[in-house]
Amino acid sequence: MAEIETKRATVKKQRFNKKSTRIDLTPMVDLGFLLITFFVFTTALTTPMAMNIVVPYDKRPVNDDVCESCVLTVLLHNNNRIVYYEGDLKNDPPVKETGFAAGEIRNVLMQKESW
Repeated sequence: MAEIETKRATVKKQRFNKKSTRIDLTPMVDLGFLLITFFVFTTALTTPMAMNIVVPYDKRPVNDDVCESCVLTVLLHNNNRIVYYEGDLKNDPPVKETGFAAGEIRNVLMQKESW
């Protein structure tokens, strides 16, 4: 493919005849193309790409009207106790207490769900 030939001048008084040097540059050309391909590929991968994100439209008015009988607020208390109340705290609801056992908090939640 690519080669370099160098011819030496012949002098009659030399003892031995030096032949011309022939260098094959095909592996060097192949290596050059491999390096070019590698660097083009890696620079194509490093370009930053932005991704479109779909976000909700938050300019609508928020409707926070929830019936007070539908609300159950559960608070974790010390000594493995749970404190809960129904309705809004502004109306000073009665605060009730239960525990972490399987039947205790589950019964409260099942009663609230059945309403």
